[in-house]
Amino acid sequence: TEETFEVDEDVVPEVTEGALSLLDAFGKKPKKSKVDPKKRKQVLDQVAKAEKSLSKISPKTKIVVHETSKDYKSSGRNRNQNEGGVYEVDADGNGTIHINLESANERTVAHEVFHALLLSKGMGDKQAQAITNKMLEAVKKSASPELLVELEEFSSRYEQPLQSEESIAELFGILASEYDTLPRPTQNIIKRWLDKLAKLFG
Repeated sequence: TEETFEVDEDVVPEVTEGALSLLDAFGKKPKKSKVDPKKRKQVLDQVAKAEKSLSKISPKTKIVVHETSKDYKSSGRNRNQNEGGVYEVDADGNGTIHINLESANERTVAHEVFHALLLSKGMGDKQAQAITNKMLEAVKKSASPELLVELEEFSSRYEQPLQSEESIAELFGILASEYDTLPRPTQNIIKRWLDKLAKLFG
């Protein structure tokens, strides 16, 4: 009987020394990643956490990580190789987050995940605006100088933080990247904000 093999496309095969020698001989040696290992681990850890959360809230949303900017740009139309990520919805209504490892920063994954949540649950209204304004004022009282600068820059770019999907996704990315450095009371303020938004979005 003929032996068959199942291929798991999600598993990256181990490249042994022998395989490297053969690949090198044929001029096919794999390129080394240009991404800093520490940054790579940080982004991939965020992706793993995001996938776990999305599996419960928005199970049809998938995350694809591209190792190089070239791969990221060639995987879809109208993509800029300098952007960290993008959220797209196909004709069947299934969403996919694409992450460009070479250009992603500590806010990228959270930013794109929030796009996915907003589009799957529906954008907020005046009530969401009021909730966000109160949260921002409270966070600013105990924010670090660095976070305060980021929030002020954010506010100057967007006259109203919930005026657009892009603005709230950016705010979510900023808060997610700084969350672990914030004092516990400030973390609780952000949690309450997320709880209230979750109820508004159903």
